[in-house]
Amino acid sequence: MSADTWCGRYSKPGTVTASWDWNRASSGTTRSSLRILVQGLPAALLGLILLRFLPDAPATAPWLADQEKEWIRRELARDAALIGAPVRHNLPAAFANPRVLLLGSIGFLGNGAGNGLLLSAPAVLIAGAGLDTTQVASLVSIGGGLGVVCIFIAGWNSDRSGDRLRDAFALAVVLAAALLLLGVASMPALVVVGYLLFSATFFTGGMLIVSSWADLLHVRQLAVGSAAINTLWQIGAFLSPYAWGVTKDATGSFRAGLIGASVVAAVEALVILYVRTRVMFERRERAAAIEQPLAVPL
Repeated sequence: MSADTWCGRYSKPGTVTASWDWNRASSGTTRSSLRILVQGLPAALLGLILLRFLPDAPATAPWLADQEKEWIRRELARDAALIGAPVRHNLPAAFANPRVLLLGSIGFLGNGAGNGLLLSAPAVLIAGAGLDTTQVASLVSIGGGLGVVCIFIAGWNSDRSGDRLRDAFALAVVLAAALLLLGVASMPALVVVGYLLFSATFFTGGMLIVSSWADLLHVRQLAVGSAAINTLWQIGAFLSPYAWGVTKDATGSFRAGLIGASVVAAVEALVILYVRTRVMFERRERAAAIEQPLAVPL
């Protein structure tokens, strides 16, 4: 496969590299290697920086006063009590935890809905909106910038409200609408609008769901639970392009795949709503038990 084909079929929408002129490299292998390096190196460097400078716990953070450390300790202990301690915290126990399975299914559906378009966006935009490669690169870059802005706004709002799942539900609904619009639109302008809505919501919703893991899983099960959840997410990301390609080959267009993806995103929204309702009910019950005075005073 040539590097040009790779870039056209598998370039990640919303990244700077999507508009890079890989033809400047000397060979296909060099272009592919350079592309992987440019995309992966910033995350690797940031991980090393965090490993070196981020404290292991609030108690060891040098910029916090003693009163602030104590307040954070109490709040974390209360959050852990509201979540409920797991009986076991190994891998089988994580997969047996309904919250892990539900959060994993959300990612499975989310990646299943969006990953096909994520990897084929240039072809979809060329076919649906009649754009040339330069216009596609510009639109993909704009979509990436829009996604970054939306991630910051959604993160700030969910921190302020404390209700990440509510915002994730709203974004999943918009994602479903965006995919449906891309699937049925006959006007180029509507295709562009649908793609920008997709860019604004796909990664933003995923960010909110990932951020909610620490709110929903006990600290003793968070690491292994996150690994189990991510396994299900990656299965969805793996299967989506295959389903996308089979649908495209069978129908000759992207429309059926996009409409099917919108249905999957709508199911994701319903699962998010169910998880939010269930978690709120369980937290209210635990909060009442924590605040209730002892039946037999000590």
